[in-house]
Amino acid sequence: MQENGWIKLHRKMLDWQWINDPNVFLVFTRLLLKASHKDHMWGTILIKRGDVITGRIQLSKEIGISIRSVRTALTKLKTTNELTIKTNNKYSVISINNYDDYQQNDQQNDKRTTSKRPANDHIQECKEGKECKEIDTYVSLFNSLFGTNYKTTIGRTKKISLRLKVYSMDQIKLATENLAASPFHTGTNDRGWKADPDFLIKSDEQIDKWLNNTPENKAQPKRYIKLLGEENS
Repeated sequence: MQENGWIKLHRKMLDWQWINDPNVFLVFTRLLLKASHKDHMWGTILIKRGDVITGRIQLSKEIGISIRSVRTALTKLKTTNELTIKTNNKYSVISINNYDDYQQNDQQNDKRTTSKRPANDHIQECKEGKECKEIDTYVSLFNSLFGTNYKTTIGRTKKISLRLKVYSMDQIKLATENLAASPFHTGTNDRGWKADPDFLIKSDEQIDKWLNNTPENKAQPKRYIKLLGEENS
């Protein structure tokens, strides 16, 4: 655990899908506070930046909620690819995926501060090249499907560049269309939460999930259950 220093909490967390789930928010912010800010050795184990060595019982005691509530919160965070958890019979190593999106490296932050570059600098840096054109295409498609007005940013350009190493732009478009067909992810939920462009392109696994999450695939289990019912009648 990091005893000194501080963490950053961006206001965009207000748009996070778990912002109104108190237990999930408590567990996630506790992990941010406890996460290692640099790679180091813990005995013979390499603890990477963004990793936490802990367990459900320990988190329960620290936060003041039940072990079951901790387990449920961790499951939710795993489901949305916020965390990766490796467990043995003594402890768990919890990795905060995309940790640098939440806590920028101090060296990177210093460079940004000393350079005093304008807020719209990403426009200057991204005027041409495949990734710049593709992220513009993706953000435009996302906005048209979700009725939003998100902008192209350097962070999104970097993410789309990583995704394009595995998937074609046509596949990313299809995944976007499948995501937009989900009522929950377009705002039909008890929190009024909507997915943002970063939700889909934050990992290869997320693209893979929504490429295969088609209306046909969703309908198949219902047909299967109906057939079973007919056989048993």
